[in-house]
Amino acid sequence: MTPQSENMPSTGQAAPQAGWKQAPKRPRTSGGTNSTPLTDTGNRTEANANMAAMQATLKRLEAELLKEKKARQDLQRDMESHPAQQEQATDEDAQAQVARMEEELTQERLANAELQKTLDDMVKSGGTSTDAEGPTIPRPKGSAGTHFSIQVTMKLASSEEKDLKYKAIQRGIRFLALNANINWKLTWSKIPALAKANLYSAAREKHKYLKRFENDWATEELAKMYFKNLRGNHYRRGYLQVPDGYSHLKANSAQRNQSAPRIKRAKAVMLKRQEARARKAASRRQQTAEEEPGMEDSDDPNPIGQESEEMQVDGEDNNEPDQGPNAEGDEDNDSGSEE
Repeated sequence: MTPQSENMPSTGQAAPQAGWKQAPKRPRTSGGTNSTPLTDTGNRTEANANMAAMQATLKRLEAELLKEKKARQDLQRDMESHPAQQEQATDEDAQAQVARMEEELTQERLANAELQKTLDDMVKSGGTSTDAEGPTIPRPKGSAGTHFSIQVTMKLASSEEKDLKYKAIQRGIRFLALNANINWKLTWSKIPALAKANLYSAAREKHKYLKRFENDWATEELAKMYFKNLRGNHYRRGYLQVPDGYSHLKANSAQRNQSAPRIKRAKAVMLKRQEARARKAASRRQQTAEEEPGMEDSDDPNPIGQESEEMQVDGEDNNEPDQGPNAEGDEDNDSGSEE
């Protein structure tokens, strides 16, 4: 029979007795002491921090979204509550512009009627002629107002009667241009050719003298000048926006010498002609006085049959109407050439 000690394992430990339960073994750490692991606790803390940050970001985004939504609702509410006011303001602006145009048209009609009556009276008295008979007048080279004067080239600047005739034609073309419903906001090159042709035909029918100008260049230049001055007036008052291509013209105008004389070429020609006539008349009076010494004692400063042209010069200087911004000549160059 083998002894019990021989059947026991040689582990250096006592074998458990029969009927005893062995306690479970605990894991050992590298330090040799028993401890609880911290990995799960650190992960849980980091996850909680990330969750809190995400919730804070979500709340902030929700607040911004609600704020933007409220702003849009307020804007939509304002737009829905003010359409009538916006339409009323637009209608008032349109009505004001139409009223201004009607007022300008009425003024042009009255001024044209007055000048036409004066011109008709002069024609009846034999002072001037309005027929189309005479040589054809070609268009000069260059641009009007810079290289030549329209009135001088039309041969309507040498006397007061011709000056009145020019003003009547000028205002007549303005009246016809407004009645032709031409879009004056466009430059002349962009206006349809049919509208121009209708204007030329109406101008030749109204003023026979315009038939003498080759290819209706006088009518074209007068209409261009009127539309150009009309646009310039609206630019200055803010009714129209200045095109980008013409923004430099204001700076060019500011650099000019404002104290320089700005007399119209047509007026200069008229004064020169009148001075020549006055000198000639004075020479004739002096020659007559030398031939007839007895007339020096006369109370009449003008001999019989002699007409004082100096008085005509002074009278014209005092009575010449002011054309304002529509005057032709150097005054048209304030806004530069648009065509």
